[in-house]
Parts: sequence; structure tokens; C-alpha cells
Amino acid sequence: MPDEKKPVFSPSFTKAYDFCPVKARLERSLGLAPAIADKGLYSRIAGSAFHAGAAVLHRYLYDIKVITIDAIIEAQEAALQVYQGQFKAYREANGAILESDYQKALDSVLKTLPKYAKETPVKHWAKVRGVEQEFPNHGRCRLDLWGDDAQGIPVIVDLKFVIQLDSWRIPQRMNDYSFDWALSHYAWAAFEEGITGTVGILLVIGAPFTIQYRWWGVPDMQKWLKQAQAKWARMEATKDTPLEELEQPTVHANQYGTCWLKRWCLEMQMQGSLPSDIIQVKWPRNVGVE
Repeated sequence: MPDEKKPVFSPSFTKAYDFCPVKARLERSLGLAPAIADKGLYSRIAGSAFHAGAAVLHRYLYDIKVITIDAIIEAQEAALQVYQGQFKAYREANGAILESDYQKALDSVLKTLPKYAKETPVKHWAKVRGVEQEFPNHGRCRLDLWGDDAQGIPVIVDLKFVIQLDSWRIPQRMNDYSFDWALSHYAWAAFEEGITGTVGILLVIGAPFTIQYRWWGVPDMQKWLKQAQAKWARMEATKDTPLEELEQPTVHANQYGTCWLKRWCLEMQMQGSLPSDIIQVKWPRNVGVE
């Protein structure tokens, strides 16, 4: 078990904090979001919806070792419920969406799930041992999937869903995932709970439909934990620091474009009330869960 005296933050919050402490607090802790849905928001909610649907399929493989037609229908219904629930909360906060973008992301999720059900390598695993298993004592950490793969290798898998990705970008994306902080966090949390295995990525792309599965060796847990605890201690030390005193990032954009907080942070210097292009959303728990 982790040392109760030392803070532990979730993988997603740790990564968000590393990108920008200000955005991490406003987005992850306070539920702030852009008033007009951007690519990042559609991607994030579509990812949560796909995870919900895939979890249904994985549980069928856990329970009866096959994916039935009923399982696929159930998976799509679960995904739709999450997708609509997230955007319902967003609309109730007066968030604006573009209907064509909303439908495109939803269609990608619902059309990809049957393809994934047919082609998933998990169907050939020797044994699925756990699905969406949570470890609340290790930073609100959740394992998407773990078990013994087709080669009999114990694996802890992080599922990723991307609406669209050019094929030539896939190798770089998989390489980026190999350095993902979350993978090491999952391996540590699992090890603490008596689960061992290599860590891997199961990347599902909606268009063009692609599945990529790759695993890596387990990192040095003692070395990783020492570094992680130092990082979490710094995060804990700034949890009550005023926003304007938090460290500013050196970049203000990611793969989805310019950060939606840039104007308030840089032009308005975080002074006064939040501008009208930022809203506060009471998100259901699906979004942002590890």
C-alpha cells in the first residue's frame, strides 16, 4: 500500500499538471471548459464513450469468452449513454456545440465498436483477468484491461481511442505512448495490488479503422516511485497557491490547437471574472477517469 503520509495524484491529473498547473486546476478540479466545444472536448468525450462500450465487450470475453451480437448492441448503448450524458452536462452549462462535429464524433464511436468487436486481439487472449479495475488508494487509478495475451504473456493494457489519424502518424503516436507517464503509474498500482505483467497500449483508430497493439517491459518500480513521489510532493505543495503564482507553461498549444485558456491567462493576466468564452461544467464522472 502507498505511504498514507505521502500524496498520490491520478495519472491524468499528473500529466495535466505537467502540461500546465493552471489548466490542470481549472479544468480537472473546477470543471472549467471552453464555451464553444473544441476538438479536444469532442475527442475527450468520444474517448470516454468508446471506453464504456469496449468495457462491455471485454466483460463478455471475461465472462463467456465470446462477443455476441447482443454484446455489440449493449456496447453501443453504453457508449451512447456516456456520450449523450457528457454533452447533456455541457449543454446545461450553456456550452455550444456544432451539430456536425457532435454527430461525426458520435458516429465514429458507434461505427467503430462493431469493427473492434470483430478484430480485437483480446478475443485471442488466453485469459481476460480484469476489466476497468479501480485502485482508489493509488491515485484514483483504473486499469482498462489486464490478463494473459495470446502468447500467454501477462499484460496490463491501456486502451486508447482516436477518432481519426493518418496512417503515417501511427508509428510516432505509438512511440509517444511508450513514454506515457500513465503506463508506469498503472504498472506500479497493479504491482502494489499483487498484479504483475508487462504494460501495453491497445490503440483503436476510427478512421481509417486500425488496431495497434504493443507492449513494453515493466519500468524499475523503485526508481519510478521515487521520482513520482517527488513530483506529487511538488504538486501537493502548490494546491493552495493562488492561480497567478503558479508556474506558467512554455507552450500554449497541443495536438488540438491553441489552449482555450490562453486569452484569460496571457492577455487578461488571470484578473477579474472569467470571460464569457469559459464555462463551468458539472461533469459526470466518466470524463477524465483513469
